[in-house]
Amino acid sequence: MKSIIILISAVLFVALILTSCRNYYNPVDPDIRQKVGGEQIVDLEQEPPPRDLRPGNSFDTDLDGGGSSDDPFCTDLIAGGGGTRGLDVGDVLVWNNADYLYVKYLIGDADWCLTKTSLEVARSLEEIPQANGNPKLGHFTWKAQLGGLTEYTEAVPLMAQPGLPVRIAAYASVSQVLDQDVSVGAWGEGNDFPGKNWAMYFTYTVAFADPGGGGAGSGPGDF
Repeated sequence: MKSIIILISAVLFVALILTSCRNYYNPVDPDIRQKVGGEQIVDLEQEPPPRDLRPGNSFDTDLDGGGSSDDPFCTDLIAGGGGTRGLDVGDVLVWNNADYLYVKYLIGDADWCLTKTSLEVARSLEEIPQANGNPKLGHFTWKAQLGGLTEYTEAVPLMAQPGLPVRIAAYASVSQVLDQDVSVGAWGEGNDFPGKNWAMYFTYTVAFADPGGGGAGSGPGDF
């Protein structure tokens, strides 16, 4: 009788552990995918744990560097949705020299890769192409088809003087390495656009740089 009671207790204990475990995010499960705007994205109804927002991150180089490639401004590359629904798959790094602004997409999760990027840099939010407050990716100035890279850097001619801010909307389409038929939209983390989708932009303050090349080299190939 005592052995039966012990056995029943063990079974109940194991059942309790299994039911308390939660699968926060399973991106390869076809049941959590949905079709949105002609592009398959991952539906994060099973929310991942809230990502770690760096203390004091104001999306401005005053706190996060940006004067050189050795000390760039850094913000997360968030895929799949805003708020706690998003998945941090990497970073967007920004720095400048006297002539160019460099925006680097860097995947930090080995399960993911870059398939394409769309980038806009402007002196004000209003200069970023939008429709009803939502960014128009097809009208962004800098675009690239990448086909599975883990990092990519875009060189943009510098359009503002040192000490002045620019607005950056850095979009990427990312896919799982083992399932590149499914694309997920990702944005460099920052402030929300005024529209209804979850697109984001951030502010970068142009750093003072050595006219001879600063920390990032002297031309678009020197990164």
